[in-house]
Amino acid sequence: MAGYFLMNKDKIVAEFSRIGEDYDPRYELGRVYGTLPIGFREINRWLGNRNAARGRRHLKRLIRRCIDNSMEGIIKVTHCISINDIYWIKERDRVEVMNCLIQGHARRLLI
Repeated sequence: MAGYFLMNKDKIVAEFSRIGEDYDPRYELGRVYGTLPIGFREINRWLGNRNAARGRRHLKRLIRRCIDNSMEGIIKVTHCISINDIYWIKERDRVEVMNCLIQGHARRLLI
C-alpha cells in the first residue's frame, strides 16, 4: 500500500494512503496535522482536480510520454503541484526534498 503526505511548503498537513486495486485505485485520508486546502472535501476529488493535464492537450501528450496517465503516475511525476497554491504530494518513503522547487513556487505566488 502506497503512502503519501499532503504537504504545505515543507510542512506535513496530512497523511493518506492508496487503497483498492490497480484497476480502481482510491485514496483514503489518514491523520490530519494542519489546515487542509480551501475547498478540500475528499482526497480523491482533490487529487483529481490537481491533474492540470486532463484538460490541456499539450500537457496530456507530455505526461503520456512520461507516465501511464494513472493517478499514481501523476503523483510520482508532478507531485500534484499547482500554480494556484503551495500544496503538493510527497511519497512517504521518498527522501528527496523539493525545497528549491517549493521556494521558487512560493516566491512566484508572492510577486
